Amino acid sequence: MIAGIIHGQSGQPTRRLREIIGALHSARVQELALVADDGMETAWFDGPVIRGKGTASLLAAVRALPQQDLHGVLYCPLEGPKLSQSLVVDLLQGFWRSGQRIILPTKGWRPVIIGTVLALELGQAQSLEEFVASHAGEIHRISAVAPAAESLEDSRA
Repeated sequence: MIAGIIHGQSGQPTRRLREIIGALHSARVQELALVADDGMETAWFDGPVIRGKGTASLLAAVRALPQQDLHGVLYCPLEGPKLSQSLVVDLLQGFWRSGQRIILPTKGWRPVIIGTVLALELGQAQSLEEFVASHAGEIHRISAVAPAAESLEDSRA
């Protein structure tokens, strides 16, 4: 199983968070955790909510997910590109077919799937970008076409 970790901050639109959850659920990523700062409204979220910032919070989110059959986590920041079911499916297929422990789209570094064994090392890095860069030999990039990104202003509507 691949679980999702969504990372958001107060002031980001709830609609965007719900769109990401919808894309993940439609691609059969059912187990989700949310990393949020103290100002973000999360009472409606059905899953573990981790308050904080940085890789320690991401590691806490990994640990808060059901561990049985957990093979990896799909990290989806709210400020990343618009997430679609097809992009999620492409990433999932890349993970299962390649056998690599980090799966990224050809362009950029988000969203990213990180294998569970590596994800449990997240707390040792200063940032997710640093973590991914330090495991360059374990990265598999997939050709995925993300939907056109909408601006933050458009997503607040």
